[in-house]
Parts: sequence; structure tokens; C-alpha cells
Amino acid sequence: MSPDVPSMPPASGALPRRRSRRRAPALLVAATAALGLVALAPAAMSSPLGSQRAADPATPSVDGAGVTAKGASSKASCSLGAKLVPTCGVLWGAAPAAFDYSSRVKSTARFESLIGRNLDIYHGYKSNNQLFPSAEEKSIAQGASGSPRLLLINYRPGMDMTWAAMASGKGDARLDRLAKHIKSTYPGKFFIAIWHEPEHFVNQKAGSGMTAVDYRNMVRHVILRLKAQGVSNAVFVQIFQGYPAYAAQSWWKDLYPGDDVIDWIGTDSYNSGKSSGYNAGNFHDLVNRTKGSWTGWYKWATSQHPGKPLMIGEWGVFANKSDPTRQAWFYDQMRAQLASYPAIKAASYFNANKLDKGTTRIDANASSLAGYKRLTSSLPRIDLSNR
Repeated sequence: MSPDVPSMPPASGALPRRRSRRRAPALLVAATAALGLVALAPAAMSSPLGSQRAADPATPSVDGAGVTAKGASSKASCSLGAKLVPTCGVLWGAAPAAFDYSSRVKSTARFESLIGRNLDIYHGYKSNNQLFPSAEEKSIAQGASGSPRLLLINYRPGMDMTWAAMASGKGDARLDRLAKHIKSTYPGKFFIAIWHEPEHFVNQKAGSGMTAVDYRNMVRHVILRLKAQGVSNAVFVQIFQGYPAYAAQSWWKDLYPGDDVIDWIGTDSYNSGKSSGYNAGNFHDLVNRTKGSWTGWYKWATSQHPGKPLMIGEWGVFANKSDPTRQAWFYDQMRAQLASYPAIKAASYFNANKLDKGTTRIDANASSLAGYKRLTSSLPRIDLSNR
């Protein structure tokens, strides 16, 4: 998540401190101290590692997980093509209850009951030695009554080591174990994003092991290692941070791992829920924020990587008590403007009860929920049965 970076990174490559949604894992903080990575202080963690805990809970019953939401149409006018690209429409996803780890099955069912349709994508987070898809994630993907879902897993494979170390093979044993798990337990296609939002971890100091080039090498190594170990059903997404001051940096272009290993290109971008100021504006602004020579994510992706499907990996609108209709206003703007961005083939909402700037819940108030439902009901349904 990237709604609150206060200022542009210094030219030296040291990154600004930023307020956080969560605490940084202890291992990463320890590594930070050893490496001198200023941007990795606890206050700098920006993206949810929803699985930063001992283990997934026991898998609940699937019975309530895949029930078609009331009012949802079962008729699909679109289907999945190669690399999970829909033939029409937009894959609609969510992290349905961010930071609520009690039951992902129940939170998914609740979110779907609110919006009156099934999600196309369930969004989860993993790191280090955690295996995925977990039993719970598989039950969500399987669904019931002919209502499967796709999985989007954000995976940070080496939070206990530098990118350079990961790229050199230090984490290969865990990657091989993960590959074996995927091959033996999950045959369906699914999305994997390797280390989403890397920008605020970058340390351009020589020898840090955390330069932009180190990141690129790490992602390439992870993807190629998984493929070499027989993982053939993963569709890989590169997810950047929706903060234009990072994209305007000279090192930013060095992050991209390459079209040969990346199938989709994504961004995480949020709206403040305010009528003016940072992160305000409409959907046009959310996908094309500018800074200096940087003219926007969508413009960059479609011009530099034509033909790549694009994904909004995380997005959300903060509820504003002084303007309670603002969330609905944004959803209506997105409904009207989304067709202007035909390369966007997927979007996943980050539905959080409490973040540093408030809540992004779609049901923050009645107006918000009604606006979100208008948005979702305007989208064609996609047949996921051939995933």
C-alpha cells in the first residue's frame, strides 16, 4: 500500500521513512540493522504480509466458502484465455478482510454476500518458508456450486536475507520445497507476485545487496528456479508501488525483471477519500499519477510493455467522515472511466477495517456499499472453469 509516502526519495538512494499499516517482521528488522537499510525500519513496511504468522489455521469447512452470493448472476459472458487473461471484462478480486486472520473462508463469503456476486480473485500474502496455496486457500479457490476463484499470492521469499543473497541461491532449498508443494497439491493456474512494492526497500549503496539490480536478479532467479523445478501453472505478476516519486528515480527502471519472466504488470494504488491533496482525484489519477518526467503507470506500462495485461494488485478508497459520500463518488467515477484503460484486466480491492489513515471497507457506510455494488454489477461476468 502506498497512500502516505511524505516526500521524494533523496538522490542518494536512501528512502524516506513512512507511516505504516503494520509492524515489520523481527527477522527483517534484524537484517535491516545489519545492512543499514534505513527504509526497512518498522515504520517503513507498507504492504500487508497477511501470512506473517506461525502457520495457517486448520482448514474450515468448505460448505460456506463457495456459495454463490445472493443476487449474483451465474451467467458468464467472458472466459479465460492464455495466462489467465480474460477474453473480455476485468477479473474482480479482493483481500476481503485485510489483517483479519480468523477465517479467510468466512471473510470471503461475507464480502461476496455484501456485493452480491462471487469474487474472481482471492488475494493472499506469504513469505519465506510458508507454503502456498494453503489448504484454506485451496478451498477458497475450489469454491462450490460451480463457483471457483483464482488465487493471487504475493510472496516475499527472502525477508530474512538480502535480495543479492536470494539471487545467489541462498534460498533455493525453500524454493524447491515450495515447488514440490505446488506440483503435488495444486494443479490449477494461479497468480504469484514476487516481492510486491519493492521500491521502499531499495538501497542503492554498493554492497548493500538491496539495489534495484539486486531486486531484478532476485525475482528472475526465483521465477526461473520455480519453473526449473517443474512449476508450470504459475502466472507471474510484477507489482510496483503506486508512488510516482519512486518511479521518477533513475534506478526505478532497473527493477523490472524482464518480459521473458513477467506475465502481467501491476501497481498498488490508493485514493485518500478526499476532494483535494495527495492521493485525491478520480480513477484517471489513481492509475496515472505523475512526477517530473514520470507520466504515469498506465502510460508507462502500455508504451514500454505493449501487449502485457495490467493489474491493479491493491486499490482502496479511504472513508472520510467529513464527506461520507466520497467513497461512492470514486466508485462511480471508476465505473465510468475503467473502459478508458482496456489493458487493465484485473483489479483487487484491499478491504481493511483499520489502517493508519482509517478504513477502506466497502461497507464503511450505506452510500459506500451502494456505490461499490453499482461498480461491480457493471462488470461482465467471467467463466473461470478452465483455469
